[in-house]
Amino acid sequence: DTDRSGSLTLPEVKALLRKMNIMAKKQWVSEKMKEFDDDHNGTMDFEEFQRFMRALGEQRYDVKSIIRDIQKEAGGSRQTESNLTAQQLCHFMNTVQRSRTESLWTVEGALKVIREATHEENATSLTPMQFASLLDDKANSAFDPISMKEGCGDNISRYMSLPLSHYWINSSHNTYLTGDQLQGNSTSDQYTFVLQRGCRCVELDCWDGA
Repeated sequence: DTDRSGSLTLPEVKALLRKMNIMAKKQWVSEKMKEFDDDHNGTMDFEEFQRFMRALGEQRYDVKSIIRDIQKEAGGSRQTESNLTAQQLCHFMNTVQRSRTESLWTVEGALKVIREATHEENATSLTPMQFASLLDDKANSAFDPISMKEGCGDNISRYMSLPLSHYWINSSHNTYLTGDQLQGNSTSDQYTFVLQRGCRCVELDCWDGA
């Protein structure tokens, strides 16, 4: 909301989606906005934008595919269930992610995570969009949470003496692009954006006179 009007215009929504790495055509965004613009004023207020984002989350077929695979392994019907239950979340964190905490994930612990993620006291499952947000959360970082605790990390000389391929590095390819490699626009603002999100390896393309 760059003009602090309390609502989002089409250009503001388009810019926000681009920052979220959602590359959508202007016409598609405009049509979707009309679906949730209840007062037909050409903008979206907070409640309208919330419903817009929920609907957008339902288009995350990549996340839905992950959920279906988890349900297949952990129990549940791939045909009838769209949300991820606490039991299935436990299975995912313990056997797929192999999350290293003091103990294995429990149903009670999973329910607590679900309710914090959904902001609902009685929630028992995650929608695809909520699960996607959980995957992007800092709690699901690639860094080992035990080693990251103060006083629990390995000796720095031993920790940093392994081959480069043993480390996870938050890197960026074609950093300057706002979209795909063929049609995306180039902007220096992308460097600020990725660095603020934790990226530590960026790409600079330098051309002689061009």
